[in-house]
Amino acid sequence: MDQSSHASDISPPRRIETRRSRVVRDTQLSAQLKEEYDCECQICGDVRQRSPGERYAEAHHIRPLGSPHDGPDIRSNLIVLCPNHHADFDYGVLSVDPDTGRVAHAYDQTVDGTTLMTRQDHEIDPEYLRYHNREIADF
Repeated sequence: MDQSSHASDISPPRRIETRRSRVVRDTQLSAQLKEEYDCECQICGDVRQRSPGERYAEAHHIRPLGSPHDGPDIRSNLIVLCPNHHADFDYGVLSVDPDTGRVAHAYDQTVDGTTLMTRQDHEIDPEYLRYHNREIADF
């Protein structure tokens, strides 16, 4: 295609050079926790399949790592979730009572009032749940 066939009012996009910094997560910690829960969502118990024979779940930092939250990348700040409940935590429509483990959801009655499933060897720090409920949950 020659130059004459291009629209004359379209210019190439401008490019700028940028620098970024990001939080480096301990992926082994997340992978280990997902394995311990067999990729089962701690909110709904759902198991997603990435492919036949391969399960999928996401590790969620209750108090987020990035600014302005600056949460820690530690086991007691992590829970294993399906993609939907991970997004619900991020958007603040889901919370967990730090004392009882009772789940509150702004609109999903199938999980509202249930209890967060936790393994005996996975202690979640209630301070991170309090932080989430105070700073992120929006209901």
